[in-house]
Amino acid sequence: MYRESILFVDEDELFCEGILKYFVSQKSFEVIDVATDWLETVSKTEKLLPDIVIMSIRVMHSDWINAARLIRARQPFTTIVVLSQSTRNSKEAVKAGVNAFIGRDITFTEILRIVGSVIEKSAFVFDDGADQAYGETAGEAKSGLVSPREKEILVLLARGLQNKEIANRLSIRVPTVNNHLYSMYRKLGCSNRTEAVFEAVKKGVIDREG
Repeated sequence: MYRESILFVDEDELFCEGILKYFVSQKSFEVIDVATDWLETVSKTEKLLPDIVIMSIRVMHSDWINAARLIRARQPFTTIVVLSQSTRNSKEAVKAGVNAFIGRDITFTEILRIVGSVIEKSAFVFDDGADQAYGETAGEAKSGLVSPREKEILVLLARGLQNKEIANRLSIRVPTVNNHLYSMYRKLGCSNRTEAVFEAVKKGVIDREG
């Protein structure tokens, strides 16, 4: 069985010690390395090409936002998850390409569930309103029209399908799905598939229900 590879970012040793052990024990994930700062995170992401980067940080400040932006630009299909004590700069984090912004006061079981479901979707789980931040950034994209095939892919993205699943459903190759995604990003003025789905819903390209 394929296991999603994780690069874990440890900014808070006591917190990460517990959650890292929790992920290591899961059959669906493989923790391939741990980074300790934003520069090391970018470097190891480029070297190891993890499926998921989990950043456990206190506050999403400019260095971490820059790290997310660099990862998204160089590895556009890597899922970026932020565990934070604060929603500060969450809007900027989304614009930089973060897929999920999660409060660190929820249970490990809930964190695991969110990470497992966020591969092709977005998630904001915070008590003080980080979910609103996403709606604010989605409205900043440029207009554009998509092809019928791109619309099909958007619908499947909205339903949470992964790239391989989309390829199988549409009887096309995974690289073809990737090419369509890049095309949609350009047309919708987005930097990642999460923003693309939100923009497509906002512009009426697809229904909210997918």
